[in-house]
Amino acid sequence: MRLAAVPSYHTQRYQGTTNTVRHMDQLARGPRGERSMKLRMTVEDIVSGVEPRDRVSQLAAIYAWFNDHFHYINDPVEVELVKDPERLLEEIERRNVAMGDCDDAATFLFAAPRTIGIPTEFLRVGFKANAPMGGRLTHVLVCATDQYGRRVLLDPVAGKRVPNMVERVKHAVRGY
Repeated sequence: MRLAAVPSYHTQRYQGTTNTVRHMDQLARGPRGERSMKLRMTVEDIVSGVEPRDRVSQLAAIYAWFNDHFHYINDPVEVELVKDPERLLEEIERRNVAMGDCDDAATFLFAAPRTIGIPTEFLRVGFKANAPMGGRLTHVLVCATDQYGRRVLLDPVAGKRVPNMVERVKHAVRGY
């Protein structure tokens, strides 16, 4: 049995979504994120059959490809583990699937569209109306902007249930 090499990632004790999204942003914008030539080339392959400058179709292609290669799995107990986009690509190359939770997926879906000029931002959301302030924001997803300025939500955890998930949102905050 060969042990896997462990590329860049961030791990620490869980300290809330603000802190997590700050680290996600650093990984997504870094050399193994939106500035990664490996990620750029992968995205080019994904969108190669899509009409040029059709951001909605490019986003749909990226989203579908990622959903086909991502399997949700929880973080370790009381630990926040965030994998960078290249780490997920390496997992996909090695076993045809990457594993992680919403912050891993959101970090990839934030960075991948940006490699081809599509603006994205993180969106932290919560589903409990009366939750105390510290527990209000429990999930993170990505909001991209199409060529007409419309916002497109990318959330592989919700998958086809994104409209139902959006209806349940009680609190939302952009970025961190």
